[in-house]
Amino acid sequence: MGPRVAEPALGTLRLRVISAAVLAPPAVALTLLGGWAFAVLVGLAGFLMVWEWDRLCSGGEGHGDRSGGFALVWQELVVLAAIALTALGRAPDATVVIAMGAVLSLVIVSNGDARRHWPALGIVYIGLPCIAIVWLSHSSGQATNLGLQTLIWILALVWATDSAAYAAGRLIGGPRLAPRLSPNKTWAGLAGAIIGAALVGALAGSILEHASLWFLIFLSGLLALVSQAGDIFESALKRHFDVKDSGTLIPGHGGMLDRLDGLLFVALAVAVLTLLRRREVLAWL
Repeated sequence: MGPRVAEPALGTLRLRVISAAVLAPPAVALTLLGGWAFAVLVGLAGFLMVWEWDRLCSGGEGHGDRSGGFALVWQELVVLAAIALTALGRAPDATVVIAMGAVLSLVIVSNGDARRHWPALGIVYIGLPCIAIVWLSHSSGQATNLGLQTLIWILALVWATDSAAYAAGRLIGGPRLAPRLSPNKTWAGLAGAIIGAALVGALAGSILEHASLWFLIFLSGLLALVSQAGDIFESALKRHFDVKDSGTLIPGHGGMLDRLDGLLFVALAVAVLTLLRRREVLAWL
C-alpha cells in the first residue's frame, strides 16, 4: 500500500521539476537583462495573474456576461499601465493609477453588486506587488547592481521557501498549520521554509560585501513567514470560491497565481522596507 500513496506525490514532484527546468531559464535570462526586458516579464506575469484572478473569483469558469468581461479588461489595462509607468521611473504615478483603477472599479464595475468588488481587490493584490518588484529592479544603486542583486535574492528566497516547505511537509508531515485555510500546510513545512530562506540569506550575506550576514539571515527567515502568508491567503481565496487551482498553466504547480502568491507578498514587503529606510535592504548594516 505504501508505494501507491507515494506515487502521486512523486508524480507531482516530477512535474514541478520539469516545469521549473522549462520555465526558469527564460525567466532568469530576462531578469538578468533587467530594464524593459524584466518589465515585459513582469507585465506578462501580471497579465496572466489578472486573468487567473478573474477566473478564480468566478468559481473557475470566468465571467461570461458583458460587465464581467469589462471588469477583466479594466483590470488588465490598469495593471499593465502601472507596470509601464514604473519601468519609466514613475512609480508614484503608477501607485496612483492602481488606487484610481481600484476605486473606479468599485464605482463603475461593481454597480452596487458585492460580488463585483473582487476586481478592485485584484487590481491592488496584483498591481502593487508588480510595481514593487519593477521598482526594486530599478534600484538607485545602479553602480553596485543593487537592483539586480535584490531581485536575485528575493527570487531565490521565495523559491527556497516554497521548495523547503514542500519537502519538509511531505517528508515530515505532522500537525496542520492552518487547516481551515490551507489544509496541506504543516508546522514542519513552515519550519523548513524558514530554514531554506535563512540559508539563502546566509549565502547572500557571505557573497555581498555591503550586506550584513546576520541581518540577512534574520530578515530572510522573517520573509519566509511573509511568503507563507501569501500562500495561505491565496489558499483561503481558493477555498472561498471552491476552486482547486487558480489555473492550469504550469504543470505540477497550477496557475501563475499559485506559483507567485508568496512572491507577491515578499516583493511588496521588501519595497515597503526600502521606502521606510530610503535605502536598499541589501545595503543595510
